[in-house]
Amino acid sequence: MTRYIQGLISGGIFVFAAIIFIGANSSSSQNGRYQVSTTIGSDVLIYETVIDTKTGEIASRKRVEPGHFAKQKSLKKLKMGRK
Repeated sequence: MTRYIQGLISGGIFVFAAIIFIGANSSSSQNGRYQVSTTIGSDVLIYETVIDTKTGEIASRKRVEPGHFAKQKSLKKLKMGRK
């Protein structure tokens, strides 16, 4: 009787693991499909472009006012401050 229960539990674990691993390989995930690119134009506006990396098409493009972003120290100043 104990061998029967032991086999039943082992079989259940095997089936559960197989279902989990098959589901982990599904390619329907959209993670990493879109990439954001930002550019500062000559008119001091920030242009944000979202690119669909699967098709290569531009998903969206918009102009963002610089006031929506917090001021950051430049990388050069940050490196100098560490010395």
